[in-house]
Amino acid sequence: MVCFLAFQFPCRPCRYAVKLLYDETCLGEMETHSELAEALGEFDSDCYVAPQSEEGWTNAVLAQVPHLFSIAKGQENVRMC
Repeated sequence: MVCFLAFQFPCRPCRYAVKLLYDETCLGEMETHSELAEALGEFDSDCYVAPQSEEGWTNAVLAQVPHLFSIAKGQENVRMC
């Protein structure tokens, strides 16, 4: 539930926190502050983190942003893109 609420806010830090949590769950914990800083820098330069329904999503696709991340909730499932 918290993840979905974070994506409803137009707050970049909230969205980055959800993406960071997802990455750490899948890839393992970051062990140093420099790893965290590098990940956040990559979010700024190589990622678009927002709902697919936002206008910026289309712009990110057209700009060929390397990594797009969104969470969508259907009636019976959750999908991460």
